[in-house]
Amino acid sequence: MATTPTQTNPAKVRLRDVRLSFSSLFTQSASVKDGPLKYRANLIIDPNTVEGKNNLKLLLKARKDVELEKFGKEMEYKDPKRLCIKKGDDQISEKTGEPYDGYAGMIIVSATNGKKFPIVDSDLTPLSAEDGKPYNGCYVNVQITLYAIKDKDKGGNGCFASLDAVQFKKHGTPFGGGGVKAEDVFEVEELDEDDV
Repeated sequence: MATTPTQTNPAKVRLRDVRLSFSSLFTQSASVKDGPLKYRANLIIDPNTVEGKNNLKLLLKARKDVELEKFGKEMEYKDPKRLCIKKGDDQISEKTGEPYDGYAGMIIVSATNGKKFPIVDSDLTPLSAEDGKPYNGCYVNVQITLYAIKDKDKGGNGCFASLDAVQFKKHGTPFGGGGVKAEDVFEVEELDEDDV
């Protein structure tokens, strides 16, 4: 059975068994045209599971802590882009007009980092892009750090999350089509004696 490291910084949150989406963990990308290049990921939390409820409890406590420290109160944000925690049902695909695949009924945490951070396998072996994981749709454990900002020049008050570390946990159904499955396009070929 895995042991859980002690968590001392109230802004740091370890999310367990969350699903990865819209991630760019090995290559920096921009969220908007000409925007800053960062490593990024959306983390899908299922609020109906025991693990998901625990994740939300830790996340909301960290949000409260950083907002009280920065603003002296819990905040409401007029612009939903100024908060890293979102309802999945509100994240709508322009193509379909529906919530993104896997988002309905979920809680989404957007996290970024301008610097490299550890990405490891379930046994703590370092991973690279060539390993093919983590990928969008798989399950991961993640450490993030919440932080609040108060700056009119940068869009106003906000509460954001920094990606600190990612651990691959288990496989899941890939998002984005996942490519072609051989069994969907080919049949088993029987060899003739002439082919041998």
